[in-house]
Amino acid sequence: MASVRAVDRAIDILEAISASPDGKKIAELESLTGIARPTLYRLVRTLVNRGLLHQCDDPTRYAVDAGVLALARPWLRSTAVPALVDTALGELYGKVDETVALSLLREGTRVYVRELVSRHPLTYSVGVGSTETLVRGASGLAIFAFLAEEARQQ
Repeated sequence: MASVRAVDRAIDILEAISASPDGKKIAELESLTGIARPTLYRLVRTLVNRGLLHQCDDPTRYAVDAGVLALARPWLRSTAVPALVDTALGELYGKVDETVALSLLREGTRVYVRELVSRHPLTYSVGVGSTETLVRGASGLAIFAFLAEEARQQ
């Protein structure tokens, strides 16, 4: 299926920046995406104007902004995770006093749709909306174990 080059490039930029909690510098984005600097600046400026990115204190560094969550919100709501799951996560969180998360299978990867982060000074958090392969981590392996044989082979 044909794609729109500008949209592909904008998504490449968002994916590259979202991979780093501190954002990325223009030079890093140029290297990661292969997009020429003038085009990169125009695309980044458009993403900033639309609220998907923001410029950091360093004027050459950009990070993901809240507009990305606004785009994800309908999907996160549509996962229809029942209140029972939220209750179970809360109970587990209360018992283990550590970060607990729920991830769902999406296009061969797992997507975190709920997370309760530990209050300890040292914590591990992936963040709602983050994705991870199925072969990393206990929850991914649990999902993988219950896939049909054909899906596991892919």
